[in-house]
Amino acid sequence: MRPFRHRTFLTGAPFALAVALLGATAAASPAAAQDADAAQDAAEADIDDATKALLAEYDAAFEAYLDARDEAIAAYLAERETNENASYSPPDQPDAAFFGRFADLADRGSLAAQRWCVTHYAPGDDIQEQGADFARRALDCLAQPAGDQGMLVSAIARRAPSRYAPRNVLDIDTAAALLHLAEIVLDDPEARAMAGYQCGSTLVQRESSKARGLDVLRRVAEDYADLDQGRRAGSYVFELENLQIGMVAPEIEGADVDGNPMKLTDFRGKVVVLDFWGFW
Repeated sequence: MRPFRHRTFLTGAPFALAVALLGATAAASPAAAQDADAAQDAAEADIDDATKALLAEYDAAFEAYLDARDEAIAAYLAERETNENASYSPPDQPDAAFFGRFADLADRGSLAAQRWCVTHYAPGDDIQEQGADFARRALDCLAQPAGDQGMLVSAIARRAPSRYAPRNVLDIDTAAALLHLAEIVLDDPEARAMAGYQCGSTLVQRESSKARGLDVLRRVAEDYADLDQGRRAGSYVFELENLQIGMVAPEIEGADVDGNPMKLTDFRGKVVVLDFWGFW
């Protein structure tokens, strides 16, 4: 598969006209096409080799970062022994230094480099411009899904607005569309279930799309009932419909300290303190 090779074939009258205009040049076109194919194959091989080399270089840089982070944590903990005001100074991750090089290879046709760009994308100052760029890269990856599909879905979901990050690279509609597309085109059931759950979770963040998001979550809970993401979707629907501030608490049944049966509704009209605890 050569995603950036384009050929144009002429037939009928347009082809005859082209032969008449080109004359002897037309006779040489098969050989020229073969030469172009060979050059294209060589270019693709060069891009593939360059991507593999850059991935290896990044992996080495990331391992060095992890070592430096461990050392920084150890130094911080040691200083805390004698200085309660000690501060932790983490080393810089290498992603920013590599992004431009991976982006260049992605623009030259490397799908592996494009996947790296999507999974390592970080928001900056110009959210709107980055949103369009990220969406374009994510669509490239979804058009030819390969590698860890769950990581691709997770990368899209992390750039969507959430309860904890209301402003992100993607807006709600774009994020939901990408996640819905992921559920359609991916073939990994776990990744599909994750895409559906994240799509519904994104839509319910906005009041105008909350009902649609709940419908998505209910469908995910039904379609993927045997997977973790399906069970999460069912729990989230229950939370949204029953456990919001101002709602009547759902019924709870159990036994008191003496073993007598009791229900939460037995205490309706009284002040009740619920203390949940356990061992993990």
